[in-house]
Amino acid sequence: MSTRQRLRGRAAARRILRLDVRRSRLPLAALLVASTALALACSEAETRNGTAPEVSRSYRAPKPNVPLERRVAFEDAAAGQIVYVPVYSHIFHHGGRPYLLEATLSVRNTDRDRGVTINAVDYYDSDGRRVRRLLEAPLALGPLATAEFLIESQDTEGGSGANFLVEWVADRPISIPMIECLMVGRSGTHGLSFARSGRAIAEKP
Repeated sequence: MSTRQRLRGRAAARRILRLDVRRSRLPLAALLVASTALALACSEAETRNGTAPEVSRSYRAPKPNVPLERRVAFEDAAAGQIVYVPVYSHIFHHGGRPYLLEATLSVRNTDRDRGVTINAVDYYDSDGRRVRRLLEAPLALGPLATAEFLIESQDTEGGSGANFLVEWVADRPISIPMIECLMVGRSGTHGLSFARSGRAIAEKP
């Protein structure tokens, strides 16, 4: 079905609905329900036919903004942590079937006055193997700024025991960043979401 045909079909449906409103003695609420049902039916038909418009992606991966030569090593930093963050790229249900989840790692600078630098965000699978680096160079976050890193639901490399290791540093003591991961998923009419906080496994000073 072409875009022009879909628009003509919708216009015809609206004309029919307006005529029904004029002729009908049904309460307004019932007519509104009928209108909503008609719109949903059109949308579902377009989705089945593969003609529904694509929703634009709003997520953009953070871009490193600190040159590698200016990177401050964790051992040399005045303050910093290496934080372990659990990730569930899927969980099991219905006798062991995987339920795929989309994961968003959130790194939040909680200091109102000072910046923090994220040196590394590495993604590991259930066997402890590094799958990929999500930062190729350091990323500086200003006061109260946030960086987010996405693992899409179709990305199943990590598995149910995946994790992030996040390394951050600062040139002076600061308020500890908040680092957590939010998992969301949907199957049919059911949705699921939950969050897990990171745990520091190394710390400076």
